[in-house]
Amino acid sequence: MIHPLRDFLRRRALRRGRSTAPTSLLPMSAVRSAVVFVDGTAGGEDPAVAARLAQRLLADRGIDVQVLCPTKRELDWLGRLKPAQDSPAGVDLFLSLAASPDCFAAAYAAACSTARFKAGRCALPGGIYDLVVASPRQEGPDSQAEAFTAILEYLDKIQ
Repeated sequence: MIHPLRDFLRRRALRRGRSTAPTSLLPMSAVRSAVVFVDGTAGGEDPAVAARLAQRLLADRGIDVQVLCPTKRELDWLGRLKPAQDSPAGVDLFLSLAASPDCFAAAYAAACSTARFKAGRCALPGGIYDLVVASPRQEGPDSQAEAFTAILEYLDKIQ
């Protein structure tokens, strides 16, 4: 019984918290600040590797970066980031490395973000992301670090 109630409340939270800020593709030269969401609940890989890679590569380009890597303890009972972990307002790029559309924390953070450009690894209902870079592998998704470098290559091609 708890799951239908939780799902209803999640849909309601997404509707209420969804950002109305306009988004579009931006060249990397126009990006000054970024938020990278690393799925800390993904099993089988160390999220710290992707977090350090994102921090290093974006900081080397002169981009102020905040990496969100929530664990189950940092999520509320609906699966949202607790207020202390929320992404800041006024960023240029929101990048989600969550491989599954079932990661509610990533979907909620992306939907509520006021970033001017949003990119992710999987399409979400409602067309939240401006750019989706899916894994070319058939046997399983890439690691978050591999996905980050692939998305960064695509972002560099945008003029």
